[in-house]
Amino acid sequence: MEEVEMPSLHERKGRQRAARTPSAAAPSATSILLKRWWIVVGGAALVAVITFAISKTVPATYSSSSKVAVLVSGTDINDTTLGADNLASQYAQMVGATPVLAAADKLLPGSDPIPSSAISGGSVGAENLIEIQATAGSAALAQARAAAVTGAFINYIPSQVDSQAASYQTSSTAQLKPLDTQIAHTQAALDSAGPASTPKSLALEQTLDALIAQRAAALSSIAQTAVAGRPTVALVSDAGAGSQTAPRPTLYAMVAFIIALLVIARSVVYFSGRRQTT
Repeated sequence: MEEVEMPSLHERKGRQRAARTPSAAAPSATSILLKRWWIVVGGAALVAVITFAISKTVPATYSSSSKVAVLVSGTDINDTTLGADNLASQYAQMVGATPVLAAADKLLPGSDPIPSSAISGGSVGAENLIEIQATAGSAALAQARAAAVTGAFINYIPSQVDSQAASYQTSSTAQLKPLDTQIAHTQAALDSAGPASTPKSLALEQTLDALIAQRAAALSSIAQTAVAGRPTVALVSDAGAGSQTAPRPTLYAMVAFIIALLVIARSVVYFSGRRQTT
């Protein structure tokens, strides 16, 4: 019986390496894409065209904006500038307030009520400027809304300033109650002191006059503080013609083309590589 010679361990490993080594080098990703570029580009172009067509069917949204400035009077330019900047960021939050929108609706007879979601306001560059923006389904309506809200907002701010000044005067005047009590007690003591020529009566009169003068000075200071630095809002630029902000079919199509190009290219390289290994 003929003996079968068993291969050595070294020979077996060599055969295994040879079996795993492909007979020809696998094609590179670049060569695969060069051969099938028409698939990659054509597929991406098709995705872009579909995206563009779908975007065109979405209802358009138009936007219009105006700018107003917050001004504060005063002698110190640094204080007034800083105060105006701070007030602008606060007032910007009132642009879409219910009273403002209600007043703006009255300026647009025959139009649907302005939804709060269609109005926004924000300070410009942390300065004393406020940008008021309105959106709508048409350019004309967006501009009309922005103009109406801007007018209503300019009229609304003075009422808020008056309300704040009145509140300040009320709270400050309330702090004078101890002085009012002291005046009342002095007046009562003077009334019961007897003849006005007595030293006691004269002393009480002087005290009463001093207290009354002190109260008058305090009231004058409160009134001046309430009026001083009174902020105002002035129109800087009218609401411009509405421009379309969404959708943007061309932009969406370009983004879809680039994304599809990358995805399809990777898919082509992947599946082509799998075919080469099978």
